[in-house]
Amino acid sequence: MQARAWHDADMPVRVSVNLSPRDLLHQGFPDDASEILDGVGLPAGALMLEITEDTIMADPTRGMKVLCDLAELGVGLALDDFGTGWSSLAHLRRTPVEELKIDRSFVGTMTEDHDDAVIVRSTIDLARALRLRVVAEGVEDLATWTALNELGCDLIQGFGICRPVPPPKRSSGFPCSRTPGIRWPERPALARAPCDPPALWRSSLHATARPSGAVI
Repeated sequence: MQARAWHDADMPVRVSVNLSPRDLLHQGFPDDASEILDGVGLPAGALMLEITEDTIMADPTRGMKVLCDLAELGVGLALDDFGTGWSSLAHLRRTPVEELKIDRSFVGTMTEDHDDAVIVRSTIDLARALRLRVVAEGVEDLATWTALNELGCDLIQGFGICRPVPPPKRSSGFPCSRTPGIRWPERPALARAPCDPPALWRSSLHATARPSGAVI
């Protein structure tokens, strides 16, 4: 398993996986996840499961039970595509997630559309008040990067930061193919830290970075 190889190489990468509605409603899923992690010799914190608002709303009672069991296990939980579903703030307050991901439909036009900018700013403020880490999806230009940095966004994600690269390249320094013609801020050296969020490298479909410039 690639994640195990990274950990053996002293590179504590956290792998993000989308959680399907079927898995979320399966009461035995936390036990299955624990068994898999034990089988490959990885700590629970090496796994981040991403869920959407609509996935939770399919059956809030059963879904919340599974999420709480996963959180107790030590698995990271992120609420993906935030702002596109119909969950209430009451559900958000009770959901044991540690990360909020703002949907690209708001982020991508925030420098051009006042309403989207307000939504992004309000979501960052909400996440901060709830002590959640916030990730902005779909960052593809320097203007959006700069705006998110000024708003205090924790992490950013998108093709503008890095396009997908094969695992061997990631483990040899995470070289990225960025959007041509954009002078991005210089990246400081990548920090190597124990498997304790948020100081983790992230393996996901798109690279994730801090607005200050460090790829995570």
